[in-house]
Amino acid sequence: MKLEPSRRKFVNLLAAGFFLPAGPLEGEQRRLYLVAGGLWPHGEWKFPGVLFGLDEALGTVEWASTLVSQDAGLESVMYSFDNRLLLVAGPKAIMSDWVLVHFGQPDSPQTFRMDAGGHTLLRPHLVVIQGDLWLTVHLMADHETRLLGVRLGGLESRELTPAAAYQDFSIDGVPGGAFPSGEYADLYLPAGSRRLAIGEWDWKAKLVSDVVLPEQISFLPRDRVVLSAANGELRALISIDTRVRKGADGYSPVHVYERQRRDWHSIEIPGGSSALRAFGGWLCAHIRYDSVDKPSPGAGQRRQGLSLTGPGFDAYATDLGVYQPGLIWLYHVPTRRRIVEETGQGDTEVLWVEDGHVLYRCDRALYEARIDGTRLRNHRKLIERDFIADVHWVFYGPPSPPPPDPPWAAFKDYEK
Repeated sequence: MKLEPSRRKFVNLLAAGFFLPAGPLEGEQRRLYLVAGGLWPHGEWKFPGVLFGLDEALGTVEWASTLVSQDAGLESVMYSFDNRLLLVAGPKAIMSDWVLVHFGQPDSPQTFRMDAGGHTLLRPHLVVIQGDLWLTVHLMADHETRLLGVRLGGLESRELTPAAAYQDFSIDGVPGGAFPSGEYADLYLPAGSRRLAIGEWDWKAKLVSDVVLPEQISFLPRDRVVLSAANGELRALISIDTRVRKGADGYSPVHVYERQRRDWHSIEIPGGSSALRAFGGWLCAHIRYDSVDKPSPGAGQRRQGLSLTGPGFDAYATDLGVYQPGLIWLYHVPTRRRIVEETGQGDTEVLWVEDGHVLYRCDRALYEARIDGTRLRNHRKLIERDFIADVHWVFYGPPSPPPPDPPWAAFKDYEK
């Protein structure tokens, strides 16, 4: 397949328009929105991607709209807390059809198609190029890899060079609930260098990053260094070789760069298989142990088996071979403050942290709490439904009607 952007764009725009960022929303001026979806990398199971509008005061669903149909199957979700948007993609294993939802316009999703000519699309990333946020994907065609990009501000598209695209990643990290996919970028440290190189492309290209390590942080030359989070406030690195996988005694060293101070420091998080997610200056760790031969706590209270929106936590955890102890684990980078609380439910996932406010999920129940120093207080259950177990992304936006139907079909079966 030959791409010639001057003659033929590889992105076909199905709905355009420009987004004007909304101002701060408070009280009755904002609503909570949830995105549920499942992804099973083995076999034929397919699940939709569904956007829910929630009435927090009443604990009810106001509306639900299907962004990716079950027939197509969800393949990817990209989420940016900093940029106040998310993208969902299908069909399963193809990832050509994308839906962009701005937090300030939940009733107006935008769609675009990446025309890969039947070839494989892989490794989506959000990156910042000259101040603009882009979606990039690898196109694998005819034994050649090419990099496609879409500028999300106006949905213009073009082929990019890795050197231009891979200098400023926007990475929120990995969802919880043992979800089998997340955002990260591979780096590595060349022998004799303090500057990390980009591992997302052919290592023979020797693409260097702007990440320069201090003397107290080092990695082996062939170690896979994972950029686990990168936003306007921080970067966080975890390497594969430095993880300690010893069951319940395992832990993961994390190296954090605070952009404002231009300073590195290191912490340890419990679990040799733990994953990170960032919300501004907060890091959330999904604590995961390997080689623990028992189910995660709270199995008797968890939703079991397939639902319309996902396979459920235990299917994911068994497939990954991990045990989750049921912890809320938060770290505030600017103040070095930690919050650790037990929930008794292995399927515990922090979904939002901002302005002293935390949203988290325990299996099929959604809660909010307030941050008070190193503790969470005023816990309150917002809603409990089966589909909540498959909610891994949330956001606040203005009160809005559902997206128009058609094309966004109402999802009427969420109560089943």
